Parts: sequence; structure tokens; C-alpha cells
Amino acid sequence: MAARVPIAVTSVLALLGGWLAVYQLDVLVGFTPTTGLLFGKPPTLVISFAAAAICAAGALRRRGTDRVAWLIIAVGITAWNSGDTYWSAVLLNRETIPVPSFADLGYLLFPAFFFVALGLLMRPAVNVGSRLLLVDGLAAGLAVGSVAAAAVIGDVLSEAGGVAVNLAYPITDLVLLGLVVGAVAARGWRLDRMWALLGSAIVVFWVADTNYLVTLADGSYRFPAALDLGWTLCFLLLAVAAWQPSTRAVSAARLGRRATLLPLAFAALALGVLAEAGYTGGSKPAVVVAVASLLAVGARLVVTFSAHVAMLDSSRTEALTDPLTGLGNRRKLIA
Repeated sequence: MAARVPIAVTSVLALLGGWLAVYQLDVLVGFTPTTGLLFGKPPTLVISFAAAAICAAGALRRRGTDRVAWLIIAVGITAWNSGDTYWSAVLLNRETIPVPSFADLGYLLFPAFFFVALGLLMRPAVNVGSRLLLVDGLAAGLAVGSVAAAAVIGDVLSEAGGVAVNLAYPITDLVLLGLVVGAVAARGWRLDRMWALLGSAIVVFWVADTNYLVTLADGSYRFPAALDLGWTLCFLLLAVAAWQPSTRAVSAARLGRRATLLPLAFAALALGVLAEAGYTGGSKPAVVVAVASLLAVGARLVVTFSAHVAMLDSSRTEALTDPLTGLGNRRKLIA
């Protein structure tokens, strides 16, 4: 568990957040050139590299796999920013941007590193003792992935012609988003500050990636775009998350109505994707993921039924035997 965030770190994060807000205002209003040192493109690089350093500093205050995970995230942010630096310095002013390029290598290293880091963060966080929660995590992650795939992958396929590198961006984002949602489900539907920030970071990163790919493919992208904010904001959110405490998973016995209502909500999302695909044709990857989510929900029903039968058998045994000796009691004699 991380200690309380020092005032110095909070101050630096607030300063970086304010700088990013001013930069975004400049993007929307355009009161200074985008090449300026204070309110142009350079601030996003400075803020992102600073976020990586803050992540690394937060990692050093942790122990075990958590420390390794946050150090990996810091390395991933640095890799992404290195690719963005190359894109800004070498490729930005070209009429045709080559795909793939060294920038793509840096960009795609970030989700790869983040994938490994999430696995490390999930190990102590999820309730591995509950098959019910693990299946919930799988179903929820797939349901969210199917919705995101229905909203994005079809457009990218039609506009970008299925270029593998371009498709890698939304697909890796969807995997990461599904992993975060699945981890929250598997840890007992308990959303603490660290996991909330992780999920928010992935969402804004996915929005920025998606907007860039779709607008680039149809020729409407103009740098800087308003939604490009998502990339830098993602790294700032991760820097904040690196200093947040992580809480323990909730026991399956203490879930209450959440154990029923939330899985049903995610199953409804998957059904909505299938219904939309039935009317409009939809995205085939989204349909596949939605079907997988519903299969996971079916597996959850099997797990729930098995647990219920086992509980009934146990209650019958306890009702007919003496708890101290294990011999039949008066109720068994009457029966």
C-alpha cells in the first residue's frame, strides 16, 4: 500500500495539470502558435515525460509486484513519448506519414508494457479464491470490449482498409480496457481510487487513439486536435494512480446484490451489441466478443448453480447430524 501523497508531488501534479489545461485552451481557441515552447506541442511532451518520472517515484514507495508493475508503466509511458517525440520532430510536417514507422514502435510499446503491468497489479488484487468472481471478471471485460469494438473497429476497418498497424491501436486499447473492468469485477466489484484512475486513463487514451485513427483515415484530422488531449491526460492520471493506495479484494460472501445486478448489466451490454449487429450488420469482431461474454455469463450460471447445490447439501447434512459427534440427531431419527 502506498503512503500518503507528499505535498511536493501533489503540487507538481497540480502544476502539470494546470499547464495541460492551458495548452488545451490554446488548442481550442488558438491564441498562440502550436510550435510555442509554453503553449505549443512541447508542453505535452514535457508533461508526459514528467508523468513517467512521477510514476517511477511512486513505484519506489511500493513493494513487491506493485513496485515492478508501476516501474513497467513508467517505462511504457517513456516509450510512448519517445515515439511521439520522433513523430513531432520528423514526421509531423511530411505530406505522407509512413506506416509503420519508429513512432509506431514507441506508441505500441506502451500498451504492451501496460498489459504486463496490469497482470502484476491484478495478482494480489483479485479474489482468486472465488470462481464466481473470476468468471464475473471475464464476462464483464468481454462485454465492455464488445461495446467498444462495435463503436470503433468497424469504422477503422472501413476507413483504414484493415492496415494491421492501425488496427493494433484500438485492439490493444480494448484489451486493456477489458482487463481493467475484469480486474474490478474479479476483486469483488470494489472500485478504489487506484483502479478508478487506471480505468479512466485507459478510457481517455482509447478515445484519443480512436479519434486519431478515424479522422486520419477519412482525411479530416488536423493537428492539434481537441481530443489529442486524451494521451497526455492518460499519463497524468497514471501518475496520480501510482501514488494511491490499493485495497484488498472483497470476499464473495460479502457482495450482496452486486453479485447479481452488475453481471446482469454487463450481459445486457453484450446483448445490446448483438441486437445492434442484427439490425445494422455490425462489426464481426464485436459480435465474436459479445458472444464470448454471454458464454462467460452462462459459465457463471453453472458456477452459481453448483455452489447453490453444494450449499444445500451442506445445510441438509448439518440439519440431520450432531455438529460435535457427526452422528444422526433427533430430526434424522424422526425422518
